[in-house]
Amino acid sequence: MSAAKAAAAGQLALFGEAMPPRPGPVAVPMPDGQPYIIRRLLSAANHKQAKGVGYRSVGLILTPRATARAGITTCRFATPGCAASCFADYDRLAWPQVKRAAVARTRLLARDPAAFRALLHADLARELAQAAATPLVARLNVVSDVAWEREFPGLFADFPSVRFMDYTKDISRVLGPQRPANYHLTFSRSESNEADCLRALRAGFNVTVVFRRPPFPATFWGYPVVDGDRDDLPFLDPAPYVVGLKAKGVGGRREATGFVLMPDQDRAARPRCDPSTARAVRA
Repeated sequence: MSAAKAAAAGQLALFGEAMPPRPGPVAVPMPDGQPYIIRRLLSAANHKQAKGVGYRSVGLILTPRATARAGITTCRFATPGCAASCFADYDRLAWPQVKRAAVARTRLLARDPAAFRALLHADLARELAQAAATPLVARLNVVSDVAWEREFPGLFADFPSVRFMDYTKDISRVLGPQRPANYHLTFSRSESNEADCLRALRAGFNVTVVFRRPPFPATFWGYPVVDGDRDDLPFLDPAPYVVGLKAKGVGGRREATGFVLMPDQDRAARPRCDPSTARAVRA
């Protein structure tokens, strides 16, 4: 029986009840009192992920910060600037049905992590089978910042051929020596973490910087800049580089805390990195 048929054959599992032998649909109580039926967790590639030619990409969309009324925050290091600029309200992520599904997934993670992990494991197995010879890329934090290597540490060993990738404002996740080898993290700048950005760069990691609009500067903080909007395959980017991103949506364009910068707003001159130590920029 295929994974999809097995999931469809499973009975609904409510919180507090035993999970079926094979993960089936799960009924999640919602803030409005109506249950939401989750049949899968991973979503197809979004516009940016779809640019990654030669890879099959999937993403996990939760709600950012504490917006799911689930008793947890999915963005421990959120700032006023990133909240105002969050692209959870941009493009299809702003659709009501997409937001409701994200709330349900987040509430499931908070209330029944075992059921959540079972569904995620089944989704990854199905996606990997469908990808066949095409490399599978999984972004588990599309608009969140959950430390999955701590939440489900065995997940990455279960799927060693999957290229997991995310962006984070938690410097301990980037610099931590115990991060799984198949989990690529890029540090993200906010209006208040410049010191950590420089720590990441000096340690050889990339840092994203959101600019008001392109073209992006050739260098920032003395480090070369690569266009991060060209696709969502950051593990192919040269390092250490600043990864330039364009502000998305009305919130990003109007943000005024300093989270979004003008392309010429390099406030501190830093020694440039030695180009000989950086990998060649992708053509």
